[in-house]
Amino acid sequence: MVKNPFQQNKFSRNTNCAEITNQFGNYSQAELEERLEKVSLAGRIMRIRNFGNLLFANLTDQTGIIQLKVSKNKEFAELDIGDIVGAKGNICKTDKGELSVEVQEFILLSKCLRPLPDTHYGFHDLEERFRKRYLDFIINYEKREILLVRHKIVQNIRQFLDQKNFVEIETPILVSEASGAQAKPFITHHNKLQRDFYLRIATEIPLKKLLVGGFEKVYEIGRIFRNEGIDARHNPEFTTIEIYQAYENAEYMMDLTEKIFHHLSQQVLKKEEIEFNSHVINLKKSFRKISMKEAVREYTGIDFEKTNNLEKALELAQKHNLKLENFQKTIGHVILAFFEEFVEKKLIQPTFVYDYPIEVSPLAKSKNDNQNIADRFELYIGGLEFANGYSELNDPIEQKKRFEEQTKQKELGNEEIASFDKEFVEALEYGMPPAGGLGIGIDRLVMLFTAETLKEGYIIDYISGSNVKATAEEIEAVQVFSKQLVEDYDYPKDHIQTRPQFRVKRIPSDEKKEYPVDIAVFSNNKKQEDDVYIIVECKKKNRKDGKTQLQNYLTFSKAVLGVWFNGNERIFLKKIERSGRVEFEEIPNIPQFGQRIEDVGKFRRKDLKSTHNLKATFKAIKNHLAANSVGATRDEALTNQLINLIFCKIFDEKFTKQEDDVTFRAGVDENPTEVK
Repeated sequence: MVKNPFQQNKFSRNTNCAEITNQFGNYSQAELEERLEKVSLAGRIMRIRNFGNLLFANLTDQTGIIQLKVSKNKEFAELDIGDIVGAKGNICKTDKGELSVEVQEFILLSKCLRPLPDTHYGFHDLEERFRKRYLDFIINYEKREILLVRHKIVQNIRQFLDQKNFVEIETPILVSEASGAQAKPFITHHNKLQRDFYLRIATEIPLKKLLVGGFEKVYEIGRIFRNEGIDARHNPEFTTIEIYQAYENAEYMMDLTEKIFHHLSQQVLKKEEIEFNSHVINLKKSFRKISMKEAVREYTGIDFEKTNNLEKALELAQKHNLKLENFQKTIGHVILAFFEEFVEKKLIQPTFVYDYPIEVSPLAKSKNDNQNIADRFELYIGGLEFANGYSELNDPIEQKKRFEEQTKQKELGNEEIASFDKEFVEALEYGMPPAGGLGIGIDRLVMLFTAETLKEGYIIDYISGSNVKATAEEIEAVQVFSKQLVEDYDYPKDHIQTRPQFRVKRIPSDEKKEYPVDIAVFSNNKKQEDDVYIIVECKKKNRKDGKTQLQNYLTFSKAVLGVWFNGNERIFLKKIERSGRVEFEEIPNIPQFGQRIEDVGKFRRKDLKSTHNLKATFKAIKNHLAANSVGATRDEALTNQLINLIFCKIFDEKFTKQEDDVTFRAGVDENPTEVK
């Protein structure tokens, strides 16, 4: 191994984890032995397991994960979790059928000097995850898919618009007036010019100036900055795409919006039904269209077509506990308040809401038949807004009037009102063709297409990949043991069910099966009721309740084994049926995948870790304790047990034959003084 890995500046690879899985996953062990396929790959070591003369490690790269198989190697055993290595070897399959790379040589390319968050417990603290996103991508490597999907979304939008002869143009981020949207801007200062500038709150105004300049189809994908509140769904800095086409209107832009969403669902997702915010969203059907007044009437029963009196509208708002600011005392603002409070969250399937009040649409043309209604629409999916478009106002006199009305709103306390943009009015005076405009939030699209709602209080389930509530039991027990089943016990993910939860009967006559099981392990990937093998209970906190609950699960199911685990303690039960009676026996553990129940708790001499590597063993223990420092590093009893285990292991290595079962040992829950 090199003395200083940070001096390495290159490693030649000929493949990656995904390519190995895709190309060789279906080959048998014998076929791979015959092919002797040599590969060179690199990545981060995320897990190391020692089986006597063999070491197994998980290596991750940008494309996925692959197992490394290493014959007895002192230098490899001294690697730490998080180290980045380059490896060369042959593709193989283990006796258990795990696709692997049998390492012939390796090199340390970069050293991980800090202990990573524990991979079993995951990295679920939202603030910490977003503050240290790089750690989130290391531990929750499936999160990298979000950025890859984002890349595909932007790439496919560009391709879609380029095929329709749109031109992508970059416009200034520093602007003299914050206009184009209703939002509070960030202010910065230009030292040379001795004046304040704003970070843009929209790309609308400069793009419409390009229409004045003779461009007919333009768009920009750019960063937007709004000095507003921040939460899981709103970020002061985000990305939008704005699209403008001369000689078209809101109806055309509505159709273009739907085509973009259909195109993305086909090209990025390869499917037209997705799960978002706990709902199945259908992107195949034509999107529903409804006016704002019709939507309010449908969900509240209030018909604003018959309510043209401001006093009556304000009475309705007060009756429904809607708080209005001074600048919102208009019929249009009242209608919008009803929509946002009672309608918006209920628009689950893709829905275009059109005919917005003119008071809240200062840059849109009014309808020819009603000057109080803007020719504008917004698209809602899963209760969230995804797109906003309208027929662009190109009358400079009317635009100036709208800006003046907005200035009055600012005087009444509306801090988010746009600036009076004199330069834009001047540009309109040179003549802008009639046009349609559209804005879509890229970040919202990513949320939709990755089912990543970023909702506080939720985590990604390790087995199913679905969103689950981040309860203490889920984080500390369900997710931890799910991961252990796969990584420590070698059960395939497709043999395990967490979501939707497998259900068992509460009593013999319970046909509805009212007991939801935290984790169910099956004997095969068909996951039929008769094939359930192990049931895991994680919700009960104390041993007595947990054991009772587990016995109920086992009594009324086909499962043979059960586990109670609360994140710290655990009980393993074996169900025994004798003469029509069900009895339970506590066992030391559950079998690994492919292991017989009778062999649980037995270890052969050849499976023990070799003595020469005690230094690495102590180092691994130290790193584990450092990574889980809360209450662990000063646990004297745990330390004594670990030392006893290591010295008992030394005894077995010296006096036990390779094929013999190990008998002189101290278990984690055993008192060393009672071990014979």
